[in-house]
Amino acid sequence: MVAMHTPDRRFVLATLLFCFGLSLAPLGHVARADDQPAAPSAEEVRAALGAFGKAVRSKKPDERAAAVRKLGTVRHESVAARLLKLAKRESDAAVLAVTFETLGEQKASAKKVVSSLTKRLKAELDAEAKRIKRGRNNFRLNPRTGEADPSSKEGLAALAATEQRAVMVLAILNALDALGWMPGKKPPDLTPFLQDPHDDLAVVVLQRLGAWKAWHALPQMHFLYRMYPSAELWETGAVNQAGGTPASAKAAWMKLFGHPGKQRGRPKVHAALMAALKAITGEDFASPDALGKYIRRKDVKARIKGKR
Repeated sequence: MVAMHTPDRRFVLATLLFCFGLSLAPLGHVARADDQPAAPSAEEVRAALGAFGKAVRSKKPDERAAAVRKLGTVRHESVAARLLKLAKRESDAAVLAVTFETLGEQKASAKKVVSSLTKRLKAELDAEAKRIKRGRNNFRLNPRTGEADPSSKEGLAALAATEQRAVMVLAILNALDALGWMPGKKPPDLTPFLQDPHDDLAVVVLQRLGAWKAWHALPQMHFLYRMYPSAELWETGAVNQAGGTPASAKAAWMKLFGHPGKQRGRPKVHAALMAALKAITGEDFASPDALGKYIRRKDVKARIKGKR
């Protein structure tokens, strides 16, 4: 039987706040090469770097972000180098998102910037894969019920941190795209981000997987389809475990759906998933079961394993 859940009252406020954040427009693609302004003079570069050096020492993240945006209007190798240096030591996710977005405009230093951003992308992927494996949502659990408590002070902070990280990763992907990055024969495995509650990030990841013909991602995409079998539904039956105990079932549920941003229908994600599946396989799948049957085919298994 399909198990459907509706968030209780403790989840409502946090979910509304989180979804408000999701409604914000994603970071757009930055200007292409033919839109770039004329090269700045040496004096302009020195002046911009000097002003930035003072402004970026602010303890306020919004002021540091503003300094990054201002410096980013100067397209020069020295500016790119300074922004890359900042990206290595900056700890605020919102400032990092602006930094990565701005680096996407530094066409003259595309090779160095792409190298740095792909390394950062891999680090974020590895961290997310470890988090998923541990089943951590960074929410305090109610000791009596075992439920996550996103409406607490700690829970609201966890919601904000999750969204900021997603926007930062989205900025990396958009910057790489703006710089014309094309992955090699073995593109990075973006599937850990399929479990991100931030719709804009999940959509962009699905778009990349489709464009790259990422056959290896089909099992994870199938699992996502089981979680969101239609545009308006979310199904907890996706985590049912044969032979498991009530405790293990609850742990599995919390691992996937403990975040309130995932306890809802996700129309944009569902639509992007269907488009990505079509792009990879050339097939339409009317249900998760249909996709499951498809990926059990011998020839499809070979493609998933990279043998064809």
